[in-house]
Amino acid sequence: MSDPDRRFAETVPVWTGGHIRMIGSAREAAETLLYRWPDGPETRKRRAAREAALKALEGRATAEVARKALIAAAKEDRIYMAGVRAK
Repeated sequence: MSDPDRRFAETVPVWTGGHIRMIGSAREAAETLLYRWPDGPETRKRRAAREAALKALEGRATAEVARKALIAAAKEDRIYMAGVRAK
């Protein structure tokens, strides 16, 4: 079965837009990184996360690669909400 959104095995909780957003796929990661990420300088990790998410959507990277890159960028920008789980 095809998964065009490239779902993550586990959601990634980030603080953005005044609330916790549970990111569950490479598509959601790309949208968040492009349109909802907090303002700030463009860092290497943020750029790498965006590229990994887009590559996953194109089938050139795995969802897990995109997920790990997203976590690294969220930790760097101090918006990763470690320990928060989806209900």
